[in-house]
Amino acid sequence: MRKIVFLYFLVSQFALSQSKSAPVIYKYGQNGIELIAKNNNETIVISTFQAKVTIKEEIAAKLFSYYQQNKDKESGVITIEGDKAKITGTYTVKKKGTLTSVDFRYDKVEWQDGLVEVSE
Repeated sequence: MRKIVFLYFLVSQFALSQSKSAPVIYKYGQNGIELIAKNNNETIVISTFQAKVTIKEEIAAKLFSYYQQNKDKESGVITIEGDKAKITGTYTVKKKGTLTSVDFRYDKVEWQDGLVEVSE
């Protein structure tokens, strides 16, 4: 009987660990400038906050492309599709003279393996 209970416990723990459960909360993302682009009349600075180290450069490049296509958008929540994950976050553009600051705060990272992380 003990073996059956132990086996049931083991199988249920394995099944629970494999299921998609509540998002994992992370606190220690990277903050900083990821990309600086200059053209004749504008300097664009892409900064990310609470970024995941393994994807921050790729996401910064995609944010720059997003900004180029949506120059009129000043702020909002957007989703960026990366090669390894889908990132949802808060997008803010601030302009002062020829300097444009594009800030992006990671709010949720949905990895391809099903893991979902949210920043605190």
